[in-house]
Order: sequence, then C-alpha cells, then structure tokens
Amino acid sequence: MWRSVSLSFFVIGAAYIAFSHAPNLPLAFTAIMVAHMGGSNIWVVTTTLLQLHTDDRFRGRVFALDMGMLMLAVSTSNYLLGIGLDTWNFTAPQLAVGLGMALVIPGLLWLPVQAKWADKKGKG
Repeated sequence: MWRSVSLSFFVIGAAYIAFSHAPNLPLAFTAIMVAHMGGSNIWVVTTTLLQLHTDDRFRGRVFALDMGMLMLAVSTSNYLLGIGLDTWNFTAPQLAVGLGMALVIPGLLWLPVQAKWADKKGKG
C-alpha cells in the first residue's frame, strides 16, 4: 500500500499533462478518468493506513485533520486555478500541465519517506 501512494501521484500528474494535450473530448475524458482513479487510490490507501496506524482514542481527530487539510488543499487549488485563468491569463491547458507537474511533487516527496519507513521496519 505504501508504494501505491507515490505511484498514484505520478499517475495523476501524467494524466493531467495528457489531458492538457488531448486532441478530442474522448481522450480528455479518459485522461481525467485515469487521474481521478489515481486520486481515489490515494484516498482509499491513505485512509486505510491511517486506520491501521492511529490509536483508537485519536482516530477521530486525525481523520478530522485529514479531511480539513484535504478541503484546504482543494479550495486553494481551485482558487489558484481561477486566478490563473482570470488574472494571470494562463490558458486551461497551461494550468493543466502546471497542476500535473505540481501533483508529481508529493509523489517525489513520498519516495524517501516511504523508503525510510520501510528501513525502520526491516523491509528496505
């Protein structure tokens, strides 16, 4: 499960970059569908990992923080995309590439963390 989180961020990033270059609606739809499949995988896996590794007495608070941070990230990215279109005069394809590249960053950051945790468990 740990490895699929990083892989899913790369899938999302690649799918949004592919979306920005889609020549027609069916390919654009397919790229968005693949991106959301990656996002769904991240959500399911990280929620499962939180349940497995969080003490029962803190679990509700941890999930509340997780959901709050998710909503903050979603609203911030929507705001920045709107500003990018309206104020900074980026095109939608340019913003899709930027979003795709931005979503690769958590995947890159997750790799050394995941490797460190695997080493601590003696699996690395």
